[in-house]
Amino acid sequence: MATKTTDRVTVRVDPELKAKVQHDLKEMGLDMSTLITMTFKQIARTHRLPFTPDANSPMDIAVANVLAGNVVQHGSVDDYLKEIDSYDDTED
Repeated sequence: MATKTTDRVTVRVDPELKAKVQHDLKEMGLDMSTLITMTFKQIARTHRLPFTPDANSPMDIAVANVLAGNVVQHGSVDDYLKEIDSYDDTED
């Protein structure tokens, strides 16, 4: 019987992200190798990513912050304008 050969794929990833993903995959009954194999097979079959990547627009980020309660409140419009004036717009 012929033996199957496989190639190794090496990636660098943030350790915290890796741990979170491994935990989630374990909950789904999967491991990293299985996920990568499934992803590769889907790409080979459909010739596209199995998800739609998109960047969060500034508006999406702002809405998410508001919904999460991450907002700064000002006592008055004057207080708000003073804060805005205090920003140094020469920094990138």
